[in-house]
Amino acid sequence: MAHLLLPTDLSDQSLKAAQLALDFFGAEGTHFTLVHAFGAVGLTDPMLPADLSALQTAHDQALGEFEQRLRDSRDLTGARVRAVASFGSLPELVDELAREEDIDLVLMSSGGKDGSTLFGSATSHLMLSTHLPVLEIPHGQSTLTFRRILFADDHGALGPHTLDMLAAIARLSQGEVIIAHVATGRPASELIDNGDTLAQAFRGIPLRAVQVEHNNVTEALLDLARKEEVDLIAVLHRHQGLWGGLFHMSVTKDVALHSPIPVLALEQ
Repeated sequence: MAHLLLPTDLSDQSLKAAQLALDFFGAEGTHFTLVHAFGAVGLTDPMLPADLSALQTAHDQALGEFEQRLRDSRDLTGARVRAVASFGSLPELVDELAREEDIDLVLMSSGGKDGSTLFGSATSHLMLSTHLPVLEIPHGQSTLTFRRILFADDHGALGPHTLDMLAAIARLSQGEVIIAHVATGRPASELIDNGDTLAQAFRGIPLRAVQVEHNNVTEALLDLARKEEVDLIAVLHRHQGLWGGLFHMSVTKDVALHSPIPVLALEQ
């Protein structure tokens, strides 16, 4: 049973993202957790709000109405659905839920209320802070069809389960995976040949590899995605040393902010 977290700001766009998640992964045997984090806007003491219980009740009700809108639009027979509204930040809430249960994927929209970029910023921030795979759905996306997927291989070490979600998405889509490496002039001694690991992870999935030379990884990936007409870009987010971490944070954030197609950030 796959377990998906679906963060929402209760907007139509986040409802659309939840609908697309159901359409793609299916209801039968899937566990969906609707997640809504809220602050204490307007209260005199945001750290210790005097009327937090009333605020909690209001957001519980609003999230319940959001869930009903989802149920009215999609058949949830066979699915397990949970709704969690909590005071605080979204990354903290996601981390708390991740400690309680095994979660396979966070799926959320890059646009929020009235088409604003606020929820989009929350998406990229969550990508950088969580240890879970995060799939970002761009504002206006009407379907999830991943027939051609671009995976950015940085030739760094890959864990045994790093590519599990990407492989699952590729199999569900019956899609092709394009392994892309952007050569930036790093010494060959620093590069790891992931050929065997990739072949094992994507066993039975059509694969091909491309390499381009460019000093800007983000620009190279976005340009290659356009040329290859891909439907999904998958990037690695590595929690590692200062400079390596900053490099990967920059690439992950920039690709997520500028890509017109869905982006999957994988944790390594």
